Amino acid sequence: MYYVGSSDNPLLRLQSHNTSTRTTFTSKHRPWQMMAYFEVGDTRAIATRVERYIKTLKSRERIKEMVERKADPEFIRALLAKALDR
Repeated sequence: MYYVGSSDNPLLRLQSHNTSTRTTFTSKHRPWQMMAYFEVGDTRAIATRVERYIKTLKSRERIKEMVERKADPEFIRALLAKALDR
């Protein structure tokens, strides 16, 4: 299972998902591991646009590809261009 979200502090967000005492979607599927993260811009609005784009893909295979190619700058640039061009 993959979780897609945005945060200005991804490691703290991961820790929160793994330790929160609230009953939420993320608490039901613990433990979570950080598989990849991408810096996408300076504003929350940009991060939200990219997050929404990734969620619209609704494809486990596409998310797996993002994880596998997280170190490929051309792939990431193209992904961000698609997300922000909408």
